[in-house]
Amino acid sequence: MSLLALLLLSTFAASSPTAQSSAMASTPGVYPGSDFADEMVRGHNEVRAQVGAPPVRWNRDLARQAEAWAETNLRLGHLQHSTAQSRPRQGENLAAVYGGHIRPASLLSGWAGERSKYHGEPIDCGSPTDISMVGHYTQIIWRRTTEIGCGTASDLDNQVLVCRYRPPGNVCGQTP
Repeated sequence: MSLLALLLLSTFAASSPTAQSSAMASTPGVYPGSDFADEMVRGHNEVRAQVGAPPVRWNRDLARQAEAWAETNLRLGHLQHSTAQSRPRQGENLAAVYGGHIRPASLLSGWAGERSKYHGEPIDCGSPTDISMVGHYTQIIWRRTTEIGCGTASDLDNQVLVCRYRPPGNVCGQTP
């Protein structure tokens, strides 16, 4: 992985650079009890526990939708959020690696790393820069979120992770 670029996209961030896609591989397991599902739930719940947020559980339907959107983003060659109409009452975090592959839990750690920039203030939807710096983290710790589902897609050189959240976080004017 000599040329590894990690890209994270929050709800209000702009698209990232393009990538070439060829043969795609899907999530190794979207079902509860799979290593991937367990790892993602555990990772989310560890971050949530740090702020006293209740644990989330895996939702197979959210995972299938997330995987489908990860595959779409891989084909697009850049990160792009799905429309709110296509994912009613769901939040969404996106991440990609262009020029390599890493464990999805490492991408989750990247989202959690936004914690250092968040200081408990209400979500300011009038400031896309602010939400793009902390939006992944605040979605992870959003107290009202009870279910997650994540999916990945990859080709020989690139990898995309999408996680969906129900109910969604990052509600304007509210705190997690």
